[in-house]
Order: sequence, then structure tokens, then C-alpha cells
Amino acid sequence: MKRSPSSSTSSAPAPRSASLAPATLLAGLNSEQAAAVTAPVGPVLVLATINIATAIITEATLSFLGVGVPPTQPSLGTLIRIGNDFLFSGEWWITIFPGAALVIMVLAINLLGDWLRDALNPRLQ
Repeated sequence: MKRSPSSSTSSAPAPRSASLAPATLLAGLNSEQAAAVTAPVGPVLVLATINIATAIITEATLSFLGVGVPPTQPSLGTLIRIGNDFLFSGEWWITIFPGAALVIMVLAINLLGDWLRDALNPRLQ
């Protein structure tokens, strides 16, 4: 492909919009237009946090029942199942701490999803 002499003197690279930051791309829009562009992300993030919490509970339940991950791999459900044998022998902490960790982790993920719903819902603002 031959270049003409006039095109070689003004060979400035063309700006690419893909390399710009998202804030730069939304800079020319007013707040309503920017909210309309970013609005579909909110429900997806909220649903993702709910699904992550459900997946953690499901994995722990299956591991507790013995049909989840292999016993050689660490899992909160496996720890709770193993600790269940020692529950009434005075070593209650073997069950309580993994159970509390599971509850706190799922609660934190659900609270994150609730906060994202409140923060990203334009109707609540």
C-alpha cells in the first residue's frame, strides 16, 4: 500500500475512545444521561451478591451432608460435620466457629448486596 506524500506529514495518531477512562467517556453527559448509561450495572451486581451467598450456603450444605467437595479439601460444611461429632463431648468450639464464620460471611455478602441496591438505585435518591 502506497502512501501519498501529504498524508505522511500529518500522521498524528487517531484518538481511541476505548483507551479513555469511563469518567472521561461520561464527562459530556448530564447526570440523567450518565445514570441511564450506568443503571443496568446495579441490578446485576445485586443479583450477583445474592447468588454468591446462595452458592456458599449450597456448597456448605452439600459438604455437611458428605456429597460436596472431597473430605481432603477444606470446606466450612466439612468442618461443621467433623465438629458435630465432638459437640457434646465438651469441644463445642469445633462446630461453633466454622458455623459462625459461615453465618458472618453470608451475612456480610448479603449486606453488601443490600448496600449496592441502595447505592445504585436511582429511584431511591
